[in-house]
Amino acid sequence: MSKSGSVGNPPSGFAPDYKTCLGTPRGAAALKGQIWQFDLAASDADVDTFSVGRQTSVFANLIASAAAGVESGIFAVALEDIAEDKQGQWCRCGIVDALVQKGTGNIAVGDVLVSTATQRYLDADVTVGARHLAKALEAATGPSTAVLRKVWFDGEDGFGVHVS
Repeated sequence: MSKSGSVGNPPSGFAPDYKTCLGTPRGAAALKGQIWQFDLAASDADVDTFSVGRQTSVFANLIASAAAGVESGIFAVALEDIAEDKQGQWCRCGIVDALVQKGTGNIAVGDVLVSTATQRYLDADVTVGARHLAKALEAATGPSTAVLRKVWFDGEDGFGVHVS
């Protein structure tokens, strides 16, 4: 009986999912590394359909997160600077450069990161009930303002909810 796959030793470890899409930022321009939320409630006036694949669909339009550490929603990281109301490349899952911040102290490799309200970066200051959207893969020393760092991001399922 033959086995499918490669001959020899398999690679070490696993490859995290990497999912990208085209999307349109509503309400402001997006900067590379910013975290936005898909407008599933069609809150922006230019979002008018639930049809998959249409440019006006809730599945193709992004807005600033309305609350810090939200527990639900689909998020994405801007892979490039994108003008307001223009399409650009976004990452829903994968290893990406994202804007990260922490009020005081440092961000260590492995720290969990959550969404912020309207500020469009990942925050290492987490609160109870906040959904972990990313894990830091690169340390940041005293990032009291947002800086680009490598993270493992999952804007669909996340990495759990903060309990303490």
